[in-house]
Amino acid sequence: ADVGLGGGEPADVVRAFEQLITPRTRMIVISHVSYTTGATLPVQAIAEMARSHDVLLAVDAAQSFGAFELDAHALGADFYACPGQKWMCGPDGSGSLYVRPEALGEIEQNFAGGIEWGPLDYYGGTYTPAHGAARFDTGGWNLGLLAGQQASTNWIVNELGIAWTTGRIKQLANHTYDELSRLKGVSLVTPREALAGLIAFNVDGIDGPTLTERLAEEHNVTIRYVTRYINNPDAARVSVGFYNDESDIATFIDGIQAIQKTL
Repeated sequence: ADVGLGGGEPADVVRAFEQLITPRTRMIVISHVSYTTGATLPVQAIAEMARSHDVLLAVDAAQSFGAFELDAHALGADFYACPGQKWMCGPDGSGSLYVRPEALGEIEQNFAGGIEWGPLDYYGGTYTPAHGAARFDTGGWNLGLLAGQQASTNWIVNELGIAWTTGRIKQLANHTYDELSRLKGVSLVTPREALAGLIAFNVDGIDGPTLTERLAEEHNVTIRYVTRYINNPDAARVSVGFYNDESDIATFIDGIQAIQKTL
C-alpha cells in the first residue's frame, strides 16, 4: 500500500489499504510508526476498516511501544507486537505480544505454544491451547531477558513515569524538528502532523550514509539512514529518546552545519 509519507488526512491513508483488499485478503500488516518516514499511521481507523471487511490487522509496534502513550484495547488491532529493546530500553530479544480477545481463535497455529496443563491426549495427538494470548508463547523463555525487560519496564513506567518519558520524547522531537526546519539546505521527510520520535530528513549535497558516517566520526553523534522503498525517499534519520536533552540536539544541529560548510 502506497501511503505516501504517511501524513495528511487519515482517511487517505486508510483508503490506500482498503482499495487493495480483495476476497483473498486475510490480514493487513503495518507498522504503527514507519521506521522509514517516521510517520504515525492511524491504526484505530485502519482497524475499524479492516474489521468491516472481515480482515485481521497485525501491527509492528517497534517505533511506537514506549514512544508515546497508547491503549492497545482502544486501538483495536488484532495483534500488536512490541519489541522491548527499543523505546522501552530492554535487552535485545525481549518483547511482548498483545492479542485482541476476539481474535484469539482466528489464527491456525503451526506450532504448539502455551497449553492448558492437565491430562494430555497422547493417543489422539491433541492438546488444549492456553487461555488468552499465552497460547502464542513459545515453549521456553529466556529468564535473563525476561528479568531485564521487567526491570526496564518497571523503571520507565513506575519510577520515571510513562507519561513523563513519552511527553519528553514528544517535546524533544518537536524541538528537533523545529531546529532542522531552520537550517538552509535541509528538507524534512517526516510529516509534522504525524510526528512521533523519529525524524527523517535530507541535507543538500550529501547522502544519508555519508552524513551518518561523518556525524559519528567528526561529532560523536549517532543517527542512521534509510533507503528508498515503496513510499519513502532515501534519507537520514534521527531518533530522539527521553534520555536525550537539548544539548544533544544542539550538538547534532551544530554537526550538520559544520559538515555543510565543507560541501
